[in-house]
Formats: sequence, C-alpha cells, structure tokens
Amino acid sequence: MPLSSSLAASAPDVSLACPACGYDLRAMVGDRCPECGQVIDREALRVSSVPWAHRRELGRVRAYLSTARQIAWDAKALRHEAAKPQDPQDAAAFHRVTGTILTVTALASFAAVWISAGGYGGIAPPRLPPGAMANGAPPGWVQDLIAPWSAGATLPLVLPACLAGMAFHLAGVQRTVFRGPWTAAAGPSIGVRRRSAVALASYLSAPLLLLPIAVAVVAAVPFAASVAPAKAARLLDQPKVMGFVGVAAAGLVFAAVLGTLVRVGVWVARTTRGGPAAVARGVGELVVLWLLGGAAWLVVLPWCVGLAWVLIDALR
Repeated sequence: MPLSSSLAASAPDVSLACPACGYDLRAMVGDRCPECGQVIDREALRVSSVPWAHRRELGRVRAYLSTARQIAWDAKALRHEAAKPQDPQDAAAFHRVTGTILTVTALASFAAVWISAGGYGGIAPPRLPPGAMANGAPPGWVQDLIAPWSAGATLPLVLPACLAGMAFHLAGVQRTVFRGPWTAAAGPSIGVRRRSAVALASYLSAPLLLLPIAVAVVAAVPFAASVAPAKAARLLDQPKVMGFVGVAAAGLVFAAVLGTLVRVGVWVARTTRGGPAAVARGVGELVVLWLLGGAAWLVVLPWCVGLAWVLIDALR
C-alpha cells in the first residue's frame, strides 16, 4: 500500500483543513500544505482561537467582550477559524447572551416610548368615522385591516414578547445564510468547513452590540435632564447639541447594520470561496431574512393575536 494511502487510513475521522486554501490535510506529509505551501501547525488547527470558547479560563465577561471586539473589527487572529473545529454549544451560548442583551435594549426602548406616550393609547391608531376620509384619513377597509394589529399590540405583554423574539431573531438569523449550497471551491473538507462556518455565524452579530450604545446615547438626554435640570435645559436649547446626539445615535445604528452585513459577506467569502456572487447572495439573503423577521414578529404575530382576541370577544 502506498505511503499516502496508509497515512490516510490511519488519520482521525475529524477533518483537518488548511486555513489558507481549505485543502484536507489528513494525509499530509511534512509541515506544509501540499496545495498552497502554507506552513501548518497541526495542534493549533485543532483548537479554536475564539475567546468565547475559552470563557472558563478567561471569565465570561472578558471572553464575551473580547470575542465581540475581535469579530467586529475582523481581528487577524480569527480569520482562519473556519478551518478549525468549532463547538456549536459555544456558538449557541454566545447567541443567547447577544440575544438577551438586544432584548433588554429593545424592552428598555419600548418602556421609554410607552411611558412618554402615556401608555398604549399612543400606540393604537384611532378608529376614525367614514366622513373623516375626506380629510386624508385612510379608507375604512384599511382601518379594518389595522384594527386587529391594534387589538393585539395593545394587549399586555404582546409587543414586549414580539420585541424579544425579534431581538433573538436578529442575533442568530445569519446562521441560515451559511446553511445554503456550497461549491467545490471550498476544498475537499467541505463538511468540516460548513459545520465551523455555521457555528462561527453565531458570532457575526457582534456589530449589533452598537445598538445598546445608540440607545444609551439617546437615553442620556432625559437622564441629564433629571439629574441636572438647569444645566440640561441650557444644553437642550442648543440645536448643535441635540443634532450631535441624533447624528451619533443614527451613526451607531448605521454602523451596527452595515458592520453585520460586511462581516457576513466577509465570512461567506472565506468559508465558501464562492467569489463576489456568493457574497452578494449571502448579504442579500440576510437582508431579506431581517425584513421577513421584522414583518413576522412586529406585524403578523400581533395581527394574528389581535384577530383571535377580536373573534373571542365577539363570541362572548
């Protein structure tokens, strides 16, 4: 039996892929990839470099913040992680933490809007009489279509629950992008790279952690007004100050959305090696999933709950 065949037969079942080209290294002889010449450290390729995977040694807070920073800034230390085995349980735990942070942010924002609007009265659109249509109000059938959503949205806990679901959707939906068809250009070890890519996708929501900072920037205005009313009043009277707050918050939101799209595109290119077409397809799919998730959680679900409530109320 040839030497290469005997080495392949004795190789472990777990695939070992070259971080540069994705070549299956289980039958490799020497310390360089036979496909691209990359110097290979076998032991390093068997251990994840994602800080979150070592949270027991680093501490959960430090590991989480370090992982979020490295993913958001595309740290060089993590650029070849798709070639290493990644634990799906670690990725799922990171997703849960990120989803929880986004949920707290969404619920805090909802509470602030709810208080400032004086309760649910500021959320549900009023039912206008037919004669009001001449003044530019929507036609009656449109109001009838909106009525179930209003009924559902104004039920206690419905909107908060929908916001929580939407937050977890945003924190993990990008994993779906990495479950699609892969090309042979990903290398002979497509299986291990796909599994690692799906796990790594859970970390790609890290740029969305800018959203809590954006909310904190906006919340700083009423907080300052409550702590130091006199000084806050002078600041709030200056258009430049309020303009800066608005621009800063909008900039953080834009950076969170764009950063997530960019990171997904980058990792699609690294893991599938499908070129610009694969990147565009992956980013476009993520945008569609965001829109569908928003429609499902914030429009369809409250509407269905409201319709059920209206029917139940009508049968009483």
